Amino acid sequence: MRLRPMPGQPRTVFAAVWLMIAAAVGELGVMVTVLATASGIKADAIARYPAYAHAIGHAVNVQVTLDEVVGPVVIAVWLWLAWMSSRGKQRGRVAFAVFFGLISLDVLAAVSAGDLIYAPAATGIGLGIWAIAAAAIMLIFNKASSLYFQRREPVLA
Repeated sequence: MRLRPMPGQPRTVFAAVWLMIAAAVGELGVMVTVLATASGIKADAIARYPAYAHAIGHAVNVQVTLDEVVGPVVIAVWLWLAWMSSRGKQRGRVAFAVFFGLISLDVLAAVSAGDLIYAPAATGIGLGIWAIAAAAIMLIFNKASSLYFQRREPVLA
């Protein structure tokens, strides 16, 4: 991936690409945090609900496994979106808008499910990633960036 501004690329697009890369690093941080705190989350939940110890242990194990599988995919999507945006691809910009919507729904679901109580570190990083994505989407959809993403017609000689 090229991390220098391309000719004609506005600073807003360049900054948005760097924010997307930062979000990918943040996702890596979420993966590490979830792996590091899984046993503490499990112990806290079992202490609160000892009658459901077996089910809670299984549910935490399933969630950690799911995070291990989905995490690298999300990191790859972030990097792909950064690459598409740096190239000025309109479909990359649209894909980022959809991805931001999914991130927003994920944050709402996490907060409404009480993740701030059981996994505050991972949820805090997730909220930080959402803030980074919100800044990137504002940069991608402003006027200077819109001119860069307009469809370029091939020049016929």
